[in-house]
Amino acid sequence: LMQANRLLDGGALNRIVLYVTALMEVKSSMGVIVAAPTAGACAALPGAVIAMAESMNLSEEEMAKAMLGSGLIGVFIAT
Repeated sequence: LMQANRLLDGGALNRIVLYVTALMEVKSSMGVIVAAPTAGACAALPGAVIAMAESMNLSEEEMAKAMLGSGLIGVFIAT
């Protein structure tokens, strides 16, 4: 839909919605996921990180660091 210009230009927000929706479909079809922070919200963080990394032309290593940093914040909040 985005390539066909059938969505309003929301910039990175369109990509975030696209990735979060795709990841939630995997979860709903009993695919393998990392349930972080919970299985219900498992797609929110990775979808946002992947979309923003693409928008900012970041490497996979920088994307992985963002995910790890987010996980550390979760550990500190949980303890």
